[in-house]
Amino acid sequence: MIEIPGSIPIVIHPFFWLFAALIGWMSSGTLMGSLVWVGIIFVSVLIHEFGHAFTAIFFKQKAKIQLVALGGLTMFDGPKLKFWQQFAITLNGPLFGFCLFLLATALLQVAFPPFFLKVLKATQMANLFWTVVNLLPVLPLDGGQLLRIALEAAFGIKGFKASLLIGAIIALLFSFYFFMIQAFLIGAFFFLFAFQSFDSWRKSKFATRDDREETHKQLMMQAEAALQEGRKEEAKRML
Repeated sequence: MIEIPGSIPIVIHPFFWLFAALIGWMSSGTLMGSLVWVGIIFVSVLIHEFGHAFTAIFFKQKAKIQLVALGGLTMFDGPKLKFWQQFAITLNGPLFGFCLFLLATALLQVAFPPFFLKVLKATQMANLFWTVVNLLPVLPLDGGQLLRIALEAAFGIKGFKASLLIGAIIALLFSFYFFMIQAFLIGAFFFLFAFQSFDSWRKSKFATRDDREETHKQLMMQAEAALQEGRKEEAKRML
C-alpha cells in the first residue's frame, strides 16, 4: 500500500495497480500497452477524485482519497453539508474527468510523435467513456449519488428509498443489454450494482428520517471505532 501525505492524503491499494494492469492487458494485449494504460487510468482516476476533493475542501471539509480495485473513493469530514453542496461535490468528479477529455482532445491537434498521439487518443476515449458511464443514475456511480441527493432533498427518506429502487431497475436493464452484446464483464458489474441497490432498498423499507441524520451516522461510526478498540461499554452507550 502506498500512502502519499499532504493536504489531501492519498492511499493507493495494491489491487488498484492489479486491476488497472488487467484493463490495460485486455485493451492492448502487450506489456508496453498495459503499462501505458496503467498510467492513463492512474491519472484519470486521480483527476476525477481531485474534482470531489477540491470541492469538498472548498466547503470546509477535510478530504482523503483512496485508489482501490474498482476506481477511487473520496472521503470527507467536516461541517454538515447542505444537499446542494453534496450535489456539487459529487458532480465535480465527472466534470474534472470531462475537462481531461477536453484537454486530450485539444492536444490531439498538436503534431506530437505517433506514440504520444496514441496515448492522448486513449486518454480522450477513456475519459469520455467513463464520464458518460459514471453519470448513469445507478449506485454506487456518481450519477446514482446525484439522483439520491436530488430525490432525498425533494422527498426526504421516501426519495432516498426511491433512488435505490430506480437505480436497481436501471442497472438491471443495462446488465441485460451488455450481456446481450456479449460484454460480459461490464454486464456482470451492472448486475452486481443492481443486486446491491435492490438489497439496500429491501433493507431500507423500515428506515425513518432519523436514520439519515448526520449526527446519527457520526455516532454509529464512533461506536464502531470504540467497539474495535475494545471499549464495549462506551460503544453500547453510543448505540
